[in-house]
Amino acid sequence: MEQEINEGLEELFEQIERSLPRRNAQVRKAVDRARLSISDILAKYTDSNGTIPRSKVNAVLRDLAAVEGEIYRNLRNEMAVVVEDVGEETVTELSELILAAIGVAALIKVAGLPKDFANLSVGAAESVFGALTGKTIREFVEAMVSSTFNRRGSDQKRLNDRLRRIARVLRKEIEVTLRESIRNGEGTTEILRKVERKFSDLDWQIDTLVETESLYTMRQSVARFAEESGIVAALKIVDFPHGDIREHMRHKCYIYANSDEHGLGKGVYPIGTRKIRNPHPRCRSVLLFVLKDEFK
Repeated sequence: MEQEINEGLEELFEQIERSLPRRNAQVRKAVDRARLSISDILAKYTDSNGTIPRSKVNAVLRDLAAVEGEIYRNLRNEMAVVVEDVGEETVTELSELILAAIGVAALIKVAGLPKDFANLSVGAAESVFGALTGKTIREFVEAMVSSTFNRRGSDQKRLNDRLRRIARVLRKEIEVTLRESIRNGEGTTEILRKVERKFSDLDWQIDTLVETESLYTMRQSVARFAEESGIVAALKIVDFPHGDIREHMRHKCYIYANSDEHGLGKGVYPIGTRKIRNPHPRCRSVLLFVLKDEFK
C-alpha cells in the first residue's frame, strides 16, 4: 500500500514539475498586461511627431505610479490561481491514490469511513478526503493558498512582500527608462521596446516565485494531509539531484534527505516537521508517506 501511494506521489510531483513552464508563462502574461496601460499613458502625451515633449515628463511619471498597483494585483491574482490549482490537483490525486491503495474495506474498518461509503460511485475522492480530514477539498485548498501566501522565508518576507517588490522594482526601472528616453527625444515606439525589455528582465524572478511556491504548495498539501488524516506515521523527504552534484550536495534538501535526525531512518521526519516542506527556493524535493502499521 505504502509503496503504491508513494509511487503515485512521485508521479504527481513529476506531473506538476512538467507543468511549471506553462505556469511560468501564465503568470508572466498576467504581469505583461500592465504594458497596455503604459502604452496608453505614452499615447496620451505623444505629439504629432511621435515623441513626448520634455515638458510632459512629470505628468507621464505621475500616471505611471498607478501601474505599480496594477502589476502587483495581476501578479497576486495569477499566483493565487496557480497555487489553488496545484493544491487541488495534489489533494484530489492523493485521495484517489489512498482509495486505490488501501481499499474501501480497510478505510471503513480502520479509518472510520461510513459503511455506505462502499456504495459510492461518484465523488469518491471528495468523500475519502472529507472522512479522513473533516474538511472539504475546497476548504483544504483555501487553507493551502493562505499558507503559501503567509509563509515567511528565511529573510522573514512573505509571498505578498515579494510580489510587491517585483512590482515596485519594475515600476522604478520603467520610470528611469521613460525619464531618460523622453528627455533624449526618443520616439514612442522605441520607448515601448525598452519598456518591454524591462518586463522581460524580471522573467527569472517571476519563474523563481512560481516554481518555488508551486512545489511548496504540493509538499505543504501532502504534509498537512498527513497531519490531519490519521493514517500517516511520518514523512520521508526525497531529493532529486539535478545540475552539478557537488552544488546539489550543499542544498538543504540533500542534507535533510540524507540525515537521520530522529532515529526514524534516513530522510524520515515527524509529520509536523516544517523545514522539510520548503528546504530552499526552487527545491525539487518530494515528501512521501510512512504509513501507520495498520495501513501498510
